[in-house]
Amino acid sequence: MQRYKSITCVIPSGQALKLLERLQNEYGVTSAYAHHARDIAAHSGGRTIADESEIVTVLVPAEDADRLFELMYQAAGIGAPEGGLIFMERMLAARASPVPEA
Repeated sequence: MQRYKSITCVIPSGQALKLLERLQNEYGVTSAYAHHARDIAAHSGGRTIADESEIVTVLVPAEDADRLFELMYQAAGIGAPEGGLIFMERMLAARASPVPEA
C-alpha cells in the first residue's frame, strides 16, 4: 500500500496561486489545494491585529515528502521574516483517484 504525507504551508495572502502553479509546472504535483484564512492576534500594549493568509496543502507519496517539503520551504519564502510556516503530517490513509478525462 502506497504511503502518503500531507504538507501544509501557511503563507501571506496573494501567494498561493503562484506556489500552486510552480508545484504543478516544475514538480508535477497534481494533488494540492489552497484556501484563504484570517487570524486575529493580541499583541503587547493591548493592540489587536487582524491578518490574512493563504493555506496550501499538498498530498505527496511519503518517499518524496522530504524533498518536496524543502522545495516548498524555498519556493514559498518561509525562511524570510513574516514568510509563514510549513509542517508535514503522516497520513493514516489516502487513495489516489484517476484524473477525469477532459
